[in-house]
Amino acid sequence: MIGLSAMVVGVLFASAIYLMLSRNTQRIAIGFILLSNAVNLMVLTSSGLP
Repeated sequence: MIGLSAMVVGVLFASAIYLMLSRNTQRIAIGFILLSNAVNLMVLTSSGLP
C-alpha cells in the first residue's frame, strides 16, 4: 500500500510541475491544487496512517 501511495504522490508531483510550467493561468491554478493534494498525501503516507 505504501508503494502505491508513493507512486501516486510521484505522479501528482510530476503533473503539478508540468502544469505549473505552462503560461496558462488556469493550468497554473490546477497545478497548485494538485501540488497541495500531493503534499497532503505524502504527509499521510509518511505518517503511516492510511
